[in-house]
Amino acid sequence: MASGIRCPSCGAVHHLAPPLLLTICSCGEKLRHPGHQESASNSQQHVDLYEVLGIDRSASGDDIRAAYRQRARETHPDAGGQPGEFQAVQAAWEVLGDPEQRRRYDRSGKSSTGSSESRTVPDVL
Repeated sequence: MASGIRCPSCGAVHHLAPPLLLTICSCGEKLRHPGHQESASNSQQHVDLYEVLGIDRSASGDDIRAAYRQRARETHPDAGGQPGEFQAVQAAWEVLGDPEQRRRYDRSGKSSTGSSESRTVPDVL
């Protein structure tokens, strides 16, 4: 069941069907599902990859794939999105779309590619 959320900036209504908990309005306003609390670590140094895709940590692989596709369409520069936001969506998919990397991320909270180099996620949210 989708829930309707009205954008406080432009008044547009957005419907978020589970597992989506976050969307970006066409006016740029970040909208959260009413039951989704702001991340406790609202630090500039750490971006929650689940938040980038707008999903809950309990989302299935299929839910992650669907959320990635939707967010990629919304944020792609050819569709009017911002390049940095699209890059964040891509980086989140690279980690959460791979079961082993997702397990590592869930354990450590860090998005490591498995090499000595860490994957940087642009802080756009």
